[in-house]
Amino acid sequence: MNRQPDAQGPDDRISDYLALVSKPMKAIPDEARRNFLREVKTHVETLADHYRDEGRDADAAVSDAMRMIGEPVALGRSWAKSWLAANEPGTFLSAFALSAGILVVLQCIVSFLQPTPRPVMIFVNEKIGAMALCQSIAEMAWIPIVLTAVGAVCGWWKPRGARAGLGGSGAIYAAYLFQLFALGGWPEPAWILFRQYIAQQFPAAASYVIAILVFVILWVVLPLFLGSGLARRERIRRLTRA
Repeated sequence: MNRQPDAQGPDDRISDYLALVSKPMKAIPDEARRNFLREVKTHVETLADHYRDEGRDADAAVSDAMRMIGEPVALGRSWAKSWLAANEPGTFLSAFALSAGILVVLQCIVSFLQPTPRPVMIFVNEKIGAMALCQSIAEMAWIPIVLTAVGAVCGWWKPRGARAGLGGSGAIYAAYLFQLFALGGWPEPAWILFRQYIAQQFPAAASYVIAILVFVILWVVLPLFLGSGLARRERIRRLTRA
C-alpha cells in the first residue's frame, strides 16, 4: 500500500504552530488568547512574505518565519505568564482581610493551647542553659513557619494585593508579638541572648530599635513575603502548563 505524501500546506503548518502556542494559555480568557494568536499569525505571515520576496519557496518561508519567532510552547507560556502577572486577582483590602483573619484565628488557637504566660525570666550576666535555649528557639520557630504559610495562602488567592496586605497585617502582628515579649509571655532565653548580642554591637540607645527591626524583618516580613512570592510563582506555573 503506497503511503500518501504529506500534503500539509503553509496555512496548515501555521495553524499547527498556533495550536502549540495556545497550549499553555488555557487559563487565559478567550478574547485575550484569540487576540494574541491573531498577532502571532500576522507576524508569521509578514515574515513569510518577506522571505518569499527574497526568493525562498512557500514552505521554506513559513518554516523560517516560525523558527524566527520562536519555539511555540515557550512563546505561549512566556506571554501567558506576563498576562497572568498583569491581571492577578485580589486587592489590598481583600489580601489584608484574608491574612489578618488567618492570623487572628491562629493566635486564638495558640492562646487557647497556652492560656497563661510563663513567669518572666531575667538573665543578667548569666549563662543560659543549652536546653533552655534550644527549647526557646523551638518554641519560636513556629512563628516564621506559620507566617510563611499565611503568605502562601494570600499569594495564591489574592496575589495582586498580597504584598501590601501582608505588610499591613504583618506590622500589626509584629507589634502584638513584641507586646507578648515585653510581658514575658514568650520564650525569653533566645530573645534575651539576641538582645545582648545586639547591645554588644551597637550603642545602647539604638540596640533595642535595631533588635526590633531585625526581628521584624527575619521573623515576620521575610516569611510572609517568601510564602507569598513562592505561591504566586507556583500559581502562574500551574496555570501555564501545556
